[in-house]
Amino acid sequence: KYGQGFAKPSKRTLRQVRVEKGNRLVSPADLHKLLKHAGPQMKAMILLGLNAGLGNTDVALLPIKAIDFKRKWLSYPRPKTAIVREVPLWDRTVKALRAAIDARPAEQSEEAAGLVFIGPRGQTYVGGHKGYRVHQEFQRVTIKAGVDRNFYDLRRSFQTIGEEAGDAVAVAAIMGHAPRSDDMASVYRQRVSTERLLAVVQRV
Repeated sequence: KYGQGFAKPSKRTLRQVRVEKGNRLVSPADLHKLLKHAGPQMKAMILLGLNAGLGNTDVALLPIKAIDFKRKWLSYPRPKTAIVREVPLWDRTVKALRAAIDARPAEQSEEAAGLVFIGPRGQTYVGGHKGYRVHQEFQRVTIKAGVDRNFYDLRRSFQTIGEEAGDAVAVAAIMGHAPRSDDMASVYRQRVSTERLLAVVQRV
């Protein structure tokens, strides 16, 4: 009925698009520019994207109870896969999270209750009437900073630099990737040690 308009692009086409987009890493210089122009909430979002590989929906739905400020630790199931991520947090990330929570406006909806990030009008950053999107707010910051990147590029950067620690399993654990159905090692693996997770985060 609809012809080929809704056909999934081929793998070759997807690879070609990635090549055309070029390298999407966020450089240290661009990161500092973004942080300089970001408000308290977006600054914490940016650091979570790079420190923990969190994406747009991840930060938008992040509950305060997922953060252990004393241990400097994040325990948070990824909304997309329901896989629990255990992530050591940098000191600067914890500091930014405290500032973001202190700066958050009053909650104006049940959906916003208990979330770390709340939009200027008291709504969540996803869904809801007049809800503010992480992507939209991040783009406003990139324009001010003169940086051509999107929020998911922070997650791409975490994956790329994190792999340099030489522990792909620990990177995947932090990213919340769902294992392949034939990956029996992931079925039997009961945990990834704190030391391995720290090594990845420290490398980034």
